[in-house]
Parts: sequence; structure tokens; C-alpha cells
Amino acid sequence: MEYKHKYPFGRIEVLYRELLNHKIDPSVIDQIMDGGEKVDRNTSLTKKAEWIKQAMDKMDKLIEKDLRYKVREKCACCTGGLRLKAMKKIAASGASTEDRIKEINRIHMFGLSTEPEGTKIHVTFGEPGSKCVCTPKGSKEPVSITWCYCCKGHVHKLLEVALEQKLTGKVICSSCSGGENCQFEFEIIKS
Repeated sequence: MEYKHKYPFGRIEVLYRELLNHKIDPSVIDQIMDGGEKVDRNTSLTKKAEWIKQAMDKMDKLIEKDLRYKVREKCACCTGGLRLKAMKKIAASGASTEDRIKEINRIHMFGLSTEPEGTKIHVTFGEPGSKCVCTPKGSKEPVSITWCYCCKGHVHKLLEVALEQKLTGKVICSSCSGGENCQFEFEIIKS
């Protein structure tokens, strides 16, 4: 879908693009994006964080859960370049799933740990009590976990590449939404 660049702050522009790509009703997009055109790189960190919190609260109210999570997952950053190259190298090794996960941990791809547990894979960013790098700087209160599905999308895409398997997953908790750290759970989809 083609769209006209409308928002000067990158994270807001990406959200707008994904709302359009997911064919969200234009009146709903307008409500979510209200005021976003006034946020730019000179806007204070506190004001940026407030706008992000309000936008996520509106998404929670106006878009059903599965769809809003899909929108945010597609906002994922850092899924190319050296990270993608590293995941492709792990995939090319032909190693077992367990050994691929060991390599992901060795190179610290996903923060604190990536651990298999039966058919599930748990990914943890940060020690308990740590701040997430995705926490809107200047944030004074928790942000909806909807915000964190962007990070889930980052891990999901790269983990699928490394494991060469389709996954399903969810955010268990996140530090910017009030959790002790950021935790994700994935499961390999059996074909």
C-alpha cells in the first residue's frame, strides 16, 4: 500500500504505516494518530512518551487484541543487517534446535537468555528490575503491553530465521508495562 510520509518522528511514522497496511478504519487511525504530526526529534522525551502511551491506550480501546498486536509486531526494528546475517549463519550450521539456541545465547542476540523448555522457547531481556531499551525515554508511568509487541516481532522474526521453523508467540511481561523485565514465550508450530 502506498502512503504519504506524514509524521516526522520515525516510530510514529512506522505505526501510521502499519495501521494503514492492516486496513484499520481511517477514522480509528485518525483517533490513534491525533497529535502525532507535532512530535519530532526536538520534542521533549516526556512529551514523546506521553504521546506513545496515549496512542497505545487508544489502540487498546479501538482495535481488537489480536489485530493490534499484529500491527505492533510489524513495527519491529532491527530485523535486518548484522542481526539477520548472524541468524542466517546459525541456520546454515544445520545444528539441532538446542545447539542453535546455545549459539543465540553465546552471541547475546536476545538480551539475557533464550531457553528451551519442552516445546516452548523463553526469551528474557534484562535482569529483574532493569529498564527495557524500548521504554519510551521520559516515561513516567507504565505503557500498555501493546507497545511491546514490536519487540516481540523483532525476536519472532529473527528466531524463525535461526531455527528455520515457524513459531507462534506472546509477550509474557515487559518492564515498560510494569514487569520486572521483558519476557517472551514462543512455541514451534508443528506441521
